[in-house]
Amino acid sequence: MGTKLNYKYTKMKKGERQYDIKCQGERVDAVYVKSANPAYNGNPFLEAIPRPRTRDEIISDCAKGVPGYDRQTALAMSTEDKQVMYPALKDWRFILPYQHKLETQFALGLQLSYAKRNIDILQTSNGSVVELSSGGSSPYEPFTLLDISGTGKSTSIDALLSGYPQVIQHEFDGLRISQILYLYAVCPPNSNMSTLFETIAKKIDRACGYGEEIYQKQVRKAKNLGEKAGIITDLINRFAIGAIVLDEIQSLDMEKSKESSINYLLSIVNDTGVNLCVAGTEEGYDKVFKTRKIEKRTGVDPSEEMNYYEDPKFFVAMLTDLFQYQWFDEEVSLTKDMIDMFYMKTNGIVDDMVKLFVYMHKDYLDRPARKRPVVDAAFIKTTSEKNFPKREALYENAQAAKTRNINKLKSDRERFGGEELPKPPKKKKQKTDTSIDTNVSRLQIEGSIYNPEDTTNA
Repeated sequence: MGTKLNYKYTKMKKGERQYDIKCQGERVDAVYVKSANPAYNGNPFLEAIPRPRTRDEIISDCAKGVPGYDRQTALAMSTEDKQVMYPALKDWRFILPYQHKLETQFALGLQLSYAKRNIDILQTSNGSVVELSSGGSSPYEPFTLLDISGTGKSTSIDALLSGYPQVIQHEFDGLRISQILYLYAVCPPNSNMSTLFETIAKKIDRACGYGEEIYQKQVRKAKNLGEKAGIITDLINRFAIGAIVLDEIQSLDMEKSKESSINYLLSIVNDTGVNLCVAGTEEGYDKVFKTRKIEKRTGVDPSEEMNYYEDPKFFVAMLTDLFQYQWFDEEVSLTKDMIDMFYMKTNGIVDDMVKLFVYMHKDYLDRPARKRPVVDAAFIKTTSEKNFPKREALYENAQAAKTRNINKLKSDRERFGGEELPKPPKKKKQKTDTSIDTNVSRLQIEGSIYNPEDTTNA
């Protein structure tokens, strides 16, 4: 582990947390809790990391309805007030089945990353500084979320990171170091590797609280990708960065970023032990994951757990929860025909469900009160086809891309060896199971974070 640093443990009561639940993106002073793993004891960068949240804590922290909503009050509102209120549906959040696994995977990645790295005290012209350095080959336990657009990837990452401060401030015998737990960066449209490195440096500037470009300017002025990668490597070690989360990876222009360019990114991972986590649409797989070594460094694995939208029972639970919040003139209760039509027009994808429900309110309230339609399956169909005429074709293309990517990954692993891959997704039925109970509760969803008896994601 390298240099030993002195610090004191804090005993936590059952259910107590190291840091405030509203600490996302914040800078906090380190609170050290003794790890149950003896190998981790004495590593402050490990023992200051908050533990992963339980299923109940994730639901409590991240599931969102519409604050203060009251059905009778909503029904009695004027049209103008309803038009002000219904956009609040965009902030509705329903926790997806893979969220708990995402949390535990991210926590494991941080732990293994910091466990593998050495702690060094370096003498500089400005005095002593604490840095991390790679202690050997990285354990590579990141996460990868690749799926159809609108399935909740970015929202799930936001929920994940809401459980962590971004910066933990340590002080050891007068030595201070800022530990940046994670950097979250959205890949700029049509960006190359040089732009990506500048984006990462900009995120480091922000995490440090700088109001101007410091490290981003250094990276921009670097003569070539090798120099830029070297600066990023030094910054990762200096600020003990645990994970880099890259979202919208399909935005990378790989025509400009050749495989040799990607190798600079992989060298950063190899040289520092930082976790590289990625998210994006299926197009991102075709663009980025062209070789086995890239796949290995990001843990890419198109998991069936992402396919919550293939589960009609989970869909009904989401839709029932969403329909609790409505601003029509009369209370609307879901029927099986409405559920079938909603499923047919949204494919069970959470973002599409919310958008369709929002536009149902818009199209309904935009009409004079005496000409407003009955909210039924026919109205759902009309609203969808009016506002999202190309959605079904886009979904079919995305499903084809997913099948192609899983088959390619399977072929790669057969050539190089590796674990068994999930089967390609089956063609989705256009109707839900009519035997489904429309009053299904969250706790009845098998394989869901809401099911306390489920252990599939533990």
